Amino acid sequence: MASQHSTDELYPRIAYNMRAAQLITVIIQITILYSESERLGVSFLFPTALHVINLHHIGYRWYYCIDGRHSFKQLLSLNDFNYKLPYIFEVFGGILLALVAHFMLYMPGLYRLCSYVSIVCAGVTIVVELLEAICSKLI
Repeated sequence: MASQHSTDELYPRIAYNMRAAQLITVIIQITILYSESERLGVSFLFPTALHVINLHHIGYRWYYCIDGRHSFKQLLSLNDFNYKLPYIFEVFGGILLALVAHFMLYMPGLYRLCSYVSIVCAGVTIVVELLEAICSKLI
């Protein structure tokens, strides 16, 4: 008999795999930036710092299996913007940091490909978290 997967089992697997893929791409990007640091000069520092912050943000959420559904529920239920700020960074921090680093430095090749993969993985994670938060709020 084939096993049936509910959304509760599917959601953590998708979020975990997308964050793991994003972690790998950010590590590759940091490695490429470090290997090209002599050619880039000082201009590699700010993108590297953004990637390290992104690595910490994604790694923390991946390692501790932090659920984004709670953050989205808080975003939808809170009224005061000051209370929403930490949840906004929790949910959208990965994609915002990836987008800023993407537009900050143009390096063709593997770096650019990893940048696109990182943005797509962060976007998929956000969409899945949003859908799960909305579905759990409706049910």
